[in-house]
Amino acid sequence: MKKNRNREGIKYLNPGYLKRAVRRFGYQFSARKYAGYFLGLYGGVAVLSFAFRLKLPGILIIAAAATCFVPGIFAMTYRNLYEARLFEDVNAYMEQMLYSFKRRAKILTALEDTLVLFEEGESRLYDAVHRAIRYIQNEDAGANLYREAFAIIEKEYGCRRLYKVHDFLIEAEAVGGDFTAAADILLNDRKLWMDRVYELQREKKNVKVKITIGIGLSFLICGMTVLMLPREFGITEHIVSQLVTIVTILLNMLIWYIAQMKLSKSLIRGEEQCH
Repeated sequence: MKKNRNREGIKYLNPGYLKRAVRRFGYQFSARKYAGYFLGLYGGVAVLSFAFRLKLPGILIIAAAATCFVPGIFAMTYRNLYEARLFEDVNAYMEQMLYSFKRRAKILTALEDTLVLFEEGESRLYDAVHRAIRYIQNEDAGANLYREAFAIIEKEYGCRRLYKVHDFLIEAEAVGGDFTAAADILLNDRKLWMDRVYELQREKKNVKVKITIGIGLSFLICGMTVLMLPREFGITEHIVSQLVTIVTILLNMLIWYIAQMKLSKSLIRGEEQCH
């Protein structure tokens, strides 16, 4: 998984792959917004170069390295939006399916009730639920009708809790009887999961902010130290000083980038131990 993530990060350097990735997350690629990321980054590089009195070779090295980070950061922004929406969709889907099934005890009816929650063309879950409904309505469907229909949804949105809900619905419709208590347990489990994920999102956001502030403060302290040194000392002109400064800046940038990547895992497949 780690190798695949690293390999994907390299692929983002290909503009065509980046555009396809953004569209895969359900958004349109904006050249203006993409250019804005570069302008903001180069503005930061210019400030650091002035503060640390870097020479042109050092500035070019940092600018080139920073350029490699931009596609990954740009894609990560859309990935985070996609993962948040994915979690919201799956959460709403499970809740509506269970409530609808409690009323009618029919999987097809529950799917039809759930479909109206999502907008056609706005949510990929709409397409998955719609295909599942069409599959169930198909007279040529196989013996494992509901299992195969739910597999359409699970292919992209599957996680441990979604599998559990689907297993319950299939068994309840096949066996019948009073399943209200079991449905209530699953609804409560869904609510607890939702609360935990929201708390996890808040914690991740706090960690990201703390890391950003920490790195920013380190730049500020080092930059002020350099600016307070009299130019006649000539320390910043020395090759060793330039190299140490370049390495320090690049390491801080790399630490920030890796931290952002590590904290941007899937909400329904990563932290929640989804299959």
